[in-house]
Amino acid sequence: MITTIDDNTDGFRLNLIPMALTSSDASSRSLFEATLALSSFHLGNQGEALKHKLQAIKSLSASFQDVNAGRIAQFSGCMILCVYSGFDASDTSRNVHLQGAKTLTQVFSQKDQNSPSLAFLEVWLDYHDTFSMHSYPRKSSKLRLVDIVLPEGNMVNRKIVGLLGCSTELNRLISCINQLHTLTISPPPVRSASKTDYGISGLSHLTHKRLLNLKQEIHIQPGESAGTISHARITLTAEIYRIGALLYLN
Repeated sequence: MITTIDDNTDGFRLNLIPMALTSSDASSRSLFEATLALSSFHLGNQGEALKHKLQAIKSLSASFQDVNAGRIAQFSGCMILCVYSGFDASDTSRNVHLQGAKTLTQVFSQKDQNSPSLAFLEVWLDYHDTFSMHSYPRKSSKLRLVDIVLPEGNMVNRKIVGLLGCSTELNRLISCINQLHTLTISPPPVRSASKTDYGISGLSHLTHKRLLNLKQEIHIQPGESAGTISHARITLTAEIYRIGALLYLN
């Protein structure tokens, strides 16, 4: 449901599930209940999903009263609730959970910074932050055209990441489109052309060219407990994201 590649890089199974099951503190319980909420919703049982979601929020709130609570478990609980809100059209708290997760990253301890889960979690946060910018554009007062930097087009960035459904290069190109959108809507409707306008146009054309020529690649890291890998699903999902990005840019 939330990853297209269930191999030995799947942090949902390899990092989050053990985190939810190996501790009984409030932060881990929150992650556990949030995961059950998402699973219940996926199975079509919205009543059970709501019950688990409310318990997840209650446990998460309780965990903030404990100075020794696991910050990564709290972060993961926020993110699962954010994912849940993305699937449940009646839940409008997605951005609240996302901002909560972003705030927690600012208080990660040195131990948290050294966690093997962190690389997975950072990509997960970046993905949701990119897509939240579409619904909640950033303030443009401090954004400059020179700050919009297109990602490098290399083999690492072209690799499809399961939790993204696409490559990190495409995710960052979408982030650039968000920033271009912010710049174009911020000035007054009536104005004369400026050098900035031409710069936006040039960067838009360059982004368009990058999206047209982007070739996303599949790299699988198989393992004993890996799930079923569908190359067709992986490829088609990534291509849908690329076409969607082109439509968004246009």
